[in-house]
Amino acid sequence: MDNKKQCSKCKEFKPFNEFDRDETSKDGLSKICKDCRRKYLIEYLRKKRETLSKKYNKEIVNKIMGQKIWVGMTVNMARESWGRPDKINTSVSSHGVHEEWFYKNNKTYLYFDDGKLTSWESF
Repeated sequence: MDNKKQCSKCKEFKPFNEFDRDETSKDGLSKICKDCRRKYLIEYLRKKRETLSKKYNKEIVNKIMGQKIWVGMTVNMARESWGRPDKINTSVSSHGVHEEWFYKNNKTYLYFDDGKLTSWESF
């Protein structure tokens, strides 16, 4: 069993190189093998596309699945495309609600007015 690890999903013992790195685990390897992770991601993306197709037209679904952003998209579309932001700053005035969303990984600020994306800034 040297140089092998058991996948927590399929329960098979596989060589270490069949697991992704995970610095947070004791052995430095993911709990799930690459094959099981790939199968999970394929199913996750299929379900996500199916769910989005019930809410949006095909063009918008393709943009969200491609992790695109565009002026006019809603806050929900942005969250479905890029996930939850790391930080949100909100201000309310007589002109409406203004939000600044910050994504650390993308190094980008998204700017929303009344729930619609008006611009973004990458650095």
